[in-house]
Amino acid sequence: MHHLTLEMLEAGLLGKKLYEAKVLVKSWLNFKELHELKRVCDDDPTITPSYFCCK
Repeated sequence: MHHLTLEMLEAGLLGKKLYEAKVLVKSWLNFKELHELKRVCDDDPTITPSYFCCK
């Protein structure tokens, strides 16, 4: 499991936002899956892979 901190621009919003992501990687299977993406220091709900319509 990889834990990443990302700085992203959101469509329609000014400024950059920080997000934390959890990505499961099984390199021997060439497999990567987003488990969680959430905004840092904000009350917004966690974004799950279903939000993006993919895994």
